[in-house]
Amino acid sequence: MKKTVILLTALISLIMLSGCRDAALPYNAVTYGNVYENRSILKDDFYESNLTYGSYSTAIENYIKDEKFPSYRSKIIQTENEYETVFKEFPVKIDFEKTMIIMHCFTTASGSSYEIIDISIYEKNLVIQDKTVKSNKEPPNASVPLSKWIIVTMDKLDIEAVEFIFDN
Repeated sequence: MKKTVILLTALISLIMLSGCRDAALPYNAVTYGNVYENRSILKDDFYESNLTYGSYSTAIENYIKDEKFPSYRSKIIQTENEYETVFKEFPVKIDFEKTMIIMHCFTTASGSSYEIIDISIYEKNLVIQDKTVKSNKEPPNASVPLSKWIIVTMDKLDIEAVEFIFDN
């Protein structure tokens, strides 16, 4: 009886501890940098040619008001050649035989960060669900509206499109 109680207590403790740990994201997904830091690892010409509507451009010293600029952009980088056109540097070495980079750009003045809460695939469409993590700073971080990039590395998948969904 005593062994059974000890075993059950250990099992319940193990279940409770495993429930408290963050579950690993599917496809070994990892978000790199934050939306402020990521600008520094992008090539200037890539950044300026991929602005989003409403963001401030230092090149023209004004806000982007041309309707040809979308409100968001998503990019899938699966080769070294694609990588070379986008990045000055990257925090880790990428093996494009096994890994790809997913990028999502949008205009925001918020200082919030973003956290992936779910990843799924529907046919050849990757869906990444993000949650806004509000800043704890007083006053909260804010800036002029800028084109900001979320950058994710993950296992290389056979996909054709990516969609980001944001929960507040």
